Amino acid sequence: MKKFAVFSLVFLLIIPFAAALPNPAALYCEESGFTYMKVETANGTDSVCVLPGETCDSWDFYNGECGEEYGMSFSLFRTGSA
Repeated sequence: MKKFAVFSLVFLLIIPFAAALPNPAALYCEESGFTYMKVETANGTDSVCVLPGETCDSWDFYNGECGEEYGMSFSLFRTGSA
């Protein structure tokens, strides 16, 4: 029972910090010098990165699938090969 109480206490202390972690795609967009926005669509809320002349889904921009000419050549937030 004591192990459960300790686990529960640790779990409850960690949850607020995990919820406060920034969205990596939003951070990448903003650190690249662009505007990150949430927009309402017919399917709900999407997040986009506003680039010169185009708007990309924020995760597509983060993954290099949109706005390739505007992305950083490296990222501190990603691991593996680009």
